[in-house]
Amino acid sequence: MQNNLAVLYLTRQKQFDIHISFDIMLFSHSGFVLFTATIDGNNIGYLNGTTLSSSEQVHMLSTLPLDLTLWHKRLCHHNYGDIKILIKNNLVEGLVIDSAAKPDPVCEPCLAGKMHANPFLSSDTRDTELLGLVYSDFHSVGTSSNGEFMYWITFIDDLSYFKVVLSLKKSDSFGAFKTFKAYAENVTGMTLKSFRCDKGGKYMSKEFIDYLDEHGITKQYTTRNRPQQNGVAEHANRTLEEWITAMLAESGLPK
Repeated sequence: MQNNLAVLYLTRQKQFDIHISFDIMLFSHSGFVLFTATIDGNNIGYLNGTTLSSSEQVHMLSTLPLDLTLWHKRLCHHNYGDIKILIKNNLVEGLVIDSAAKPDPVCEPCLAGKMHANPFLSSDTRDTELLGLVYSDFHSVGTSSNGEFMYWITFIDDLSYFKVVLSLKKSDSFGAFKTFKAYAENVTGMTLKSFRCDKGGKYMSKEFIDYLDEHGITKQYTTRNRPQQNGVAEHANRTLEEWITAMLAESGLPK
């Protein structure tokens, strides 16, 4: 194994002074020469010294304090409790602690790599009548179909889970909603009472909102970045996309 030492990094970021004299390089910091390197005939410098290879001595290679924080980082940000168990029961050779410094209670890399929302429990309640609550979600396909459709929109009844999917050539959610409402009310003989969506721009036009108000339809908007609150419609979109992807993959056709 061969490691490279970045000379410019040492000078610009770590305030080292480097002096080169024919076949020797001197690495100084704060007025003291800390190590040297010998330059060979190919103009490559090799550090003078020996490498610690024993697993029991690996911890000596670090200039950082051997505290819980360091081992937390070395062990892929494993939780502190398990690291303490490793130390207490001597389960790992060479895991040495020489500092009692307490770790920072907030580890930003852990937040970036592990943070997740608490699970959303599935609702066990359903509406008691047809069209009492209708879910909707809008989806952009990304590739136009042969018929030049670029979008679809879903409408799902909460009681029956009956789904209506309309393909759209343009993002006309309002027109699609009026089409669905007329169809659903005509088929069921019921009136649509509540409408839930993710408050996306396709649902928030003035004419759309005014239309809902004029027909006495209660608006239910989900919280930002909480698709679980409109999970029925979100799940339907995902299922449709998975079906389409699977069929395209089997057929060998492009998107």
